[in-house]
Amino acid sequence: VTHSPVPPPAGARRWAPWILLGLLLVLPYARLLTFRVVNLADDIFVADLLGGELPARAAMGRALRSGHLPLWEPGIYTGFPLFASGGALDPISELLFAALSPAAAYDAFLLLMLAVAGFGAARLARVLGASVPGAMLSALVWAHGGVLVSQWRHLGVLGTVAWFPLGLSLVEEALGPRS
Repeated sequence: VTHSPVPPPAGARRWAPWILLGLLLVLPYARLLTFRVVNLADDIFVADLLGGELPARAAMGRALRSGHLPLWEPGIYTGFPLFASGGALDPISELLFAALSPAAAYDAFLLLMLAVAGFGAARLARVLGASVPGAMLSALVWAHGGVLVSQWRHLGVLGTVAWFPLGLSLVEEALGPRS
């Protein structure tokens, strides 16, 4: 008796490329899934993360956990205006740093921004008429390209750059087809 392979359900075929994309987005940075590491680039700008961005967001998280509005942190530099920094107005960052340890929040934020960037770029490519493989390639190039990865130490810029393709895809859809 010979058995022919049973094809996967139609829904599984539809979602398989996007599940694969999610894995490909995270795979190069699998260490972040431990939520215990702070991924550091070997360059002179690492001080931007360790001296400003990460301590400011950790202080913001502590303030929120204690029920205070994150306005000022005297322990950073000679005092740091938390509310005036970009992190205080980023609800995703606020929630992560209030709920998790600084390293875990940083890792979760990076992974989330990789997903937003990749799936946003894929969505933009599809809106512009790309095939599914073309959209996946667009996603990988955008999420792992220098523009995004070089901003891992500037979390406010990273958030903006990561959300850009999704925002642009929404504008494209809102404008509709052009004649």
